[in-house]
Amino acid sequence: MTRKMKESGVEWIGEIPDDWSITRLIYLSKDEPNSIVDGPFGSDLKNEEYVDFGIPIVQLNNINAYNHNLSNKVYISEKKAKALSRHIAISGDIVIAKMMPAGRSCILKNDFKEYIVSADCIRCSLNNRYNSHFVLYSLNSYIIEEAGILSKGSTRQRINLSLVKKFRIIDPPLPTQNRIASFLDTKCSLIDSTIEKEREVIDKLKEYRQAVITEAVTKGIRAGVPMKDSGVEWIGEIPEGWNKRKLNGLLRSIGSGTTPKSNPLYYDGEYPWLNTGDLADDFIQNVNKTVTELAIQDHSPLKLYDAPSVVIALYGATIGKLGITTYPLTVNQACCVMTTKPDLDYKYLFYALLGIRKYLFILSYGAGQPNISGETIKSLQIPHPPVSEQHEIADYLDTKCSDIDATIQKRELAIEKLTAYKQSLIYECVTGKKEVLG
Repeated sequence: MTRKMKESGVEWIGEIPDDWSITRLIYLSKDEPNSIVDGPFGSDLKNEEYVDFGIPIVQLNNINAYNHNLSNKVYISEKKAKALSRHIAISGDIVIAKMMPAGRSCILKNDFKEYIVSADCIRCSLNNRYNSHFVLYSLNSYIIEEAGILSKGSTRQRINLSLVKKFRIIDPPLPTQNRIASFLDTKCSLIDSTIEKEREVIDKLKEYRQAVITEAVTKGIRAGVPMKDSGVEWIGEIPEGWNKRKLNGLLRSIGSGTTPKSNPLYYDGEYPWLNTGDLADDFIQNVNKTVTELAIQDHSPLKLYDAPSVVIALYGATIGKLGITTYPLTVNQACCVMTTKPDLDYKYLFYALLGIRKYLFILSYGAGQPNISGETIKSLQIPHPPVSEQHEIADYLDTKCSDIDATIQKRELAIEKLTAYKQSLIYECVTGKKEVLG
């Protein structure tokens, strides 16, 4: 017999079973003071009060959907934790992110006896009339939609404690909650396990791709050729007919760029302006920003580089990232642009730099974040086969990497589909559209 459904009155929830109701999150919390609170703000807890061991602080980066990850732990002393006792959380409590995205939630595990939540998080201790796993599935399903709507108008999509207390939660009978939570725990565990296996395969495929590139640019693709010592530790042996050359002697030009001053007359113009975030180890088809003719005139380091050129990120989170330009463009100061002479195939250079990227990280320097200088790039030695062989290697790697990338893409698509199925299954179950029988 089909269950009777009714309108919930909440657009993103839709219909729910007739014997279910809607309540507010505040009514799910324990019947005691401070059962739902956010973390202490800067005036109550300063960074300099962090210690090496003690009570862990749950921060935004510790909240994964459904689970908490304490790989990047910070601590405060037990004495300081006592002074912040209203912000203490324990195993089984739910922690809700105020942003990035707002509403993302996890349940604390019993890794530690106590935790403290940070100012960007909210801790909710549920009363025993609710199954915490059922509530967690609800929060990470339709509540993220509500949180996004409630935080509109805020540049950072942020919610506060008052809004979280008003979150609308579907409220089935407790035995039903238990059934749904148990069903989803089992199903989601199987889906997560399959996703994890797919990710492991992707990681192995990426390692294989890197190995193929490194082998081709240092040893070549012709079997059985005599080898000789390159004299460079990280290159090792190379074919007898190859040389090693410093990049500077193989480049027609090498240079960087700059960031124009903050003036609206310098931006949104007709010239593409490449930033390191546009680099993805591939051909550069589009960039996100542009500059004007006036910007180029007023900033001597801002030059228009010919295509095809090879671009490498010199510092920051994207250090070592590469790209091949397909049209003339300008770049910022974090990019190094290399245009090759006739005796260096630009695609071979691209693959050679990909193949020795680990070595580039070793050459990087600087406190806080690694850096590679333009001078380091110029003095870099690379294996240098005859030009005809460079073309062969580049063509071989184009085909080989394209095949590997296609396989990776299929695996990534499988993960996307599994993730979408998991989200859909959770939503269907916690809103009652899919009946979970005992």
